[in-house]
Amino acid sequence: MKTNRLKDFISSLKAIEKHPQHPSYVENFERIVSQIRELKEPKSILLLLQFLSDKSEELHLMWSIIHAIEIFDDSIYVTEILNASNYLISNSPEWASIIFMRIINSDESKVELIRQLNQSSLITKKSVKQIMETINNESPEFLAKTTPILIATSL
Repeated sequence: MKTNRLKDFISSLKAIEKHPQHPSYVENFERIVSQIRELKEPKSILLLLQFLSDKSEELHLMWSIIHAIEIFDDSIYVTEILNASNYLISNSPEWASIIFMRIINSDESKVELIRQLNQSSLITKKSVKQIMETINNESPEFLAKTTPILIATSL
C-alpha cells in the first residue's frame, strides 16, 4: 500500500514540476513532499533525490526535500545516500556537497558513513571521494571532517 501511494506521490511531483509557473506550484510541491515524508518509506529517499536541482530558484523546496530524507535513522539514510552518490554528482553536485556536509557534521552520521564506505563499491568510493574533494576545495575548514572519509574511500 505504501509503495503504491509513494509511486502516486512521485508521479504527482513530476507532473507539478512541469509547471513551475503555476500559482500553486510551491504549495502543491511542499504538500506532496510532506505527504511522502509522512509515509516514512526508505525508498522515498532515492525517489526524492531526483527532484534536487542546482538550477532551482525555489531553494526552500530543495530544503524541503533535504529535510524529508533526513528523517530516517543513520543506517538507512547513509545507505540510500551512498547508493545515490554517483547520481548526485552527475545531476546535482552542489546539493550532493550539502547533503554530505550535513552528514559529516553529525558525529553519529559520520561514523555510519565511514562504516558503510568500508564495505562500498569502488564506484561509490570514487563518488564520495570526489564529493569530499569538492567540499575541501570550497570550504577548507571541513578538512578535519573530510579526512576520515577520504581515508575510508582509499583503496
